[in-house]
Amino acid sequence: MPDEKSYADFKAAMEILETSLKNRPFTSKEMYRVVATQLSILLCDKDALIPRLFPDARFHLLYIKPKKEMESEKQIRKNQYKLSFSFYIPALFENERMNNKGSRLFNISKPPIKLNYWLMQPLFSKDFTIRDLIKLVRDKEGAHSDPKYPRKLKITNKIFLNEDAIHKLCINEIGRYILTQCKNIDKNYSKFKG
Repeated sequence: MPDEKSYADFKAAMEILETSLKNRPFTSKEMYRVVATQLSILLCDKDALIPRLFPDARFHLLYIKPKKEMESEKQIRKNQYKLSFSFYIPALFENERMNNKGSRLFNISKPPIKLNYWLMQPLFSKDFTIRDLIKLVRDKEGAHSDPKYPRKLKITNKIFLNEDAIHKLCINEIGRYILTQCKNIDKNYSKFKG
C-alpha cells in the first residue's frame, strides 16, 4: 500500500498537470515547462512516483510510421525496429487521429507496456526517446535555465506547428495522456483501497 506522502504527491502532480493543460487545445505557450517538470516527478526521477506507487502501471505505444511497426515492449527492449527517417514528426499531427476519444500521440488500440520500456520509445528519432524529451525540457527549460540548448532541443526548436516548437506540443500531449492514465490508475486504486 502506498505511503500517504507519496500518494499526496501523486495527487498534487495530477492536479498541477490538469491545471497546466486546462486552457486550450495546445495550452498556454509556456505551461509546457511545468508539464515537463511534473512528468519527470511522475515518471523519470530517480524515485519517480508512478513506479514507486504503482510498479505494474503500463502505458500505450506511440503512433509512429517505422519500417517495422513497434508492437511490443520486446521490440523496444531489443531495439528491433527500424525507423523510416532519421528525424520524423510524431503522429500527433495527423488529422485522422485527432479525436476526443483517445490520445493523438499514443496508440490505445495496442496493448500497453511497462513504464521503463514506454520511456525508451523513440520520439523524434531513434536516439531521442520520450524520457530524453521530458528530461531535456525539465533540465533546460523547466526546473533550470541554461544559456544554450543541447543538440536535440536545438533541432526540435526549429520545427514549428501552430506557432509553437514541436517539442512543446509533444510535452503537452504526453502530459494529457499521462494525466488520463493517472486518473484511471487512481480510480482503480481507490476502488481497491476502499
